[in-house]
Amino acid sequence: MFCAYVWSLLVQQPNVIVGVVPEATTSEVWIAPQVSAKRKATARGEDLDSSPPPKLEVISEPKATPLGILRQKYGERLRMATDTDTTLSAITGSHIRVCC
Repeated sequence: MFCAYVWSLLVQQPNVIVGVVPEATTSEVWIAPQVSAKRKATARGEDLDSSPPPKLEVISEPKATPLGILRQKYGERLRMATDTDTTLSAITGSHIRVCC
């Protein structure tokens, strides 16, 4: 129930993409390297793996379809692409406070 609730919050965000992982993709999740990690690697003369993330095959109507139905239809290939700020804002609300 909690996962379905969090899913429903995130999927409503305009910059969230819902799709399925292509068949040939073997990695679980792709996390973009942080800016500080890039900077440290550059300072040490190292090169971070800069290969682009696998592209999700976007599915239709993810906002109108309950998570349970999507999981039945797409199984373990179902994924959501989002960023940290979007996730935090969707779950906790905006951190911006309006002054009187």
